[in-house]
Amino acid sequence: MSDIGKDVYIHIGYPKTATTTLQSFVFPFHSELLFLRSYLQNSTLLKELSFARENYIQRNKKLYHSQIAEAIQLATKSNSLRNSKIVYSEESLLSFSMFFRFDPLPYVWTVDPCSVARKIKTVFGECPTFEKTKIIVTIRKQEDMITSMYAQVYNFVFRKFRETNSFTKFYEYLFGKGGNGFMLDALFYHDVISQYVELFGRDNVKVLVFEQLYQQPDAYWDSLSQFMGVSSTQTRQLALGKKANSRRTGSGLRTDERRLEELLTYYRLKWPLLNNTLSQLSFLRPFYGKIAKITIPGKIRKDICLDGAQKEKIRSTFSENNKKLSAEFDLKLDKYGYF
Repeated sequence: MSDIGKDVYIHIGYPKTATTTLQSFVFPFHSELLFLRSYLQNSTLLKELSFARENYIQRNKKLYHSQIAEAIQLATKSNSLRNSKIVYSEESLLSFSMFFRFDPLPYVWTVDPCSVARKIKTVFGECPTFEKTKIIVTIRKQEDMITSMYAQVYNFVFRKFRETNSFTKFYEYLFGKGGNGFMLDALFYHDVISQYVELFGRDNVKVLVFEQLYQQPDAYWDSLSQFMGVSSTQTRQLALGKKANSRRTGSGLRTDERRLEELLTYYRLKWPLLNNTLSQLSFLRPFYGKIAKITIPGKIRKDICLDGAQKEKIRSTFSENNKKLSAEFDLKLDKYGYF
């Protein structure tokens, strides 16, 4: 079709807002969409959007534009429907703004979410392949986001540091030493989304509310589909009954699973003697392939919860920012408990 590549829709998350559902069940299978994610996974684009400096992105933008054009060409050839709406989805563009992986002392440093917005503008907004770049973002109440994100990457990140290896210490760190440049920075939704509005235009930014997905799912999917100009009936059919990566159970929040291979690597690095012992056990080598596929389920943690005072602290921190966003996008966030 002649209009392939006319517009590109960038879904930036937030994490823990049904992003996996969109990436696994909706975007790849909707007949009016060409999902670009898998065609760019072999490039360094995602890593550099998250971590590279803005001037590096600017210097190399022609390379990124070429990679995008090649990915679209490849996707079009392998897609018999020749879809005209291009979508790229990566919630990690924002989730890397919400946790650290390495030693946080003496300061926490994470990705600046507004810097990511400016880099997206350079890579996609200035790409000659597209006429318009449109942004899709779903927000979630900050109190729920904080607990869910802690569970989501507890084993991957937070359990490894004494400042965050319990939820109580994590909360105290979040509102103490980590307040500048850690998770809170990404949760001032109005500040972050305003950067996208400034870069791409108000009409090209769509803000959805995660809580609406649970209370009025059809309205949520209709709103997304209308913004993208695709069939809402098909979107609803694809999303029906799909619920990926749910953390909450009847008795608490489940932490993230770990691969046995990663766990063994961790202890091999921590205890050199074990590393030497494992390397000598040649009979284990035939099992390496099977070991790589083994995962250890996360545990259900009842302590990942907020008391009344903590909830009030979170709401008072973000209340005014949420009110600004609600008014600007007519989101009616008050009925979902955002302030």
